[in-house]
Amino acid sequence: MNDNQKERLLKIAETNPELAKDVVDILKQEFQQSNEPIAVKMVKSEEDKIEITVEQKRYATKYIATIVIGVLFSFILGIITIVGSIYDDRFIIMIFAVFGLIVIVIFSSWYFGYKAGMPTIKSFLSRHFKWS
Repeated sequence: MNDNQKERLLKIAETNPELAKDVVDILKQEFQQSNEPIAVKMVKSEEDKIEITVEQKRYATKYIATIVIGVLFSFILGIITIVGSIYDDRFIIMIFAVFGLIVIVIFSSWYFGYKAGMPTIKSFLSRHFKWS
């Protein structure tokens, strides 16, 4: 906002404070929208048009469940591996179990992510988490 606009806004504020508040709100919205590149605006408008099917929602749920289960089991097996590292035979088995679990989680999450489509997963997560 340049100096002339500020002076005009002050004059309006003296006579009509509600109108000045509305003008400030409009200017804030325009400023926020003008900082986004055109490509970002186009992608946002395309994401609004995407229709998500029931099957995609089901695969998105499986994708998130796979990630959560994989992280939990990896954490648990990692702790068991560290605690049980005194026993040589169990240590080797746990190492294979951890790496096997990692491979299974990566491929299953890739498959569910592929079947659901990333826009579906993004919209599913945006309902539960706020992105900055």
